[in-house]
Amino acid sequence: TLPQLTQALEETLAQMAHDGETPDVITFAGNGEPTASPIFPEAIAVARQLRDRWCPSARIAVLSNGSHADRPRVHEALMDVEDNILKLDTVDAEYIQALDRPVGAYDVSHQVETFASFGGRVIVQTIFLAGTANGRDMGNTGERYVGPWLQALERIHPRGVTVYTIARDTPEQGLRKASPEVLDGIGARVRALGIPCSVSY
Repeated sequence: TLPQLTQALEETLAQMAHDGETPDVITFAGNGEPTASPIFPEAIAVARQLRDRWCPSARIAVLSNGSHADRPRVHEALMDVEDNILKLDTVDAEYIQALDRPVGAYDVSHQVETFASFGGRVIVQTIFLAGTANGRDMGNTGERYVGPWLQALERIHPRGVTVYTIARDTPEQGLRKASPEVLDGIGARVRALGIPCSVSY
C-alpha cells in the first residue's frame, strides 16, 4: 500500500542520510512491471517528495517494459523521473512474442510512437542475443533486426540507449551472449545517429 511504501522509503532514506550514505539513484524495478501497479503515479510522487527532503542529489529511475506507458497517469509520472528507462528489444513483432512473451496485445508500432511521445525524456534499453530457444534462432544482431531498430530510435530520439546482453544463466540453455565486438558495432551505429549509447557485455 502507499502508506507502507511511504513509511519504508522514508525510514530507509532517513537512516542513509544519518549514516552519510545517501543513494545515487532510487530505482523502481523488480519482478513484474512497476507501472502496472495501481499506485504507481502516487508512488513516484512520494519518492520525489522524500528524495527532495532526504537526498536531493539522487535521481529517480524506472525500469519498465513500456507496456503501460501510453496510459495518461503513467505517462505523466514517467515524465517526472530523471531516468525513464523503457525496454525495446526489437521492432520485429514475431521476435518479441518469442523472446519477451508479452501478456495481452503488444503492438510494436504503437510502442515506438508511445516512446516518441516522451519528447526525448526516455532511455531505450535493448538486449542483444545469440543462440537458440525452443529450436528457434534467437540471434537479433543481424541487419534484419538492427536496421529497423535503428530507424525506430531515430523516431523515438531518446536521450540515451543502453545496449547489453545476458549476464547470467537463463531458463533457455541455448541462449548465448552477443559478442563484445558485435555489441560495440551496434553501439557505434547508435552514436552515429547522434544518440549517446552505453554498451555492457
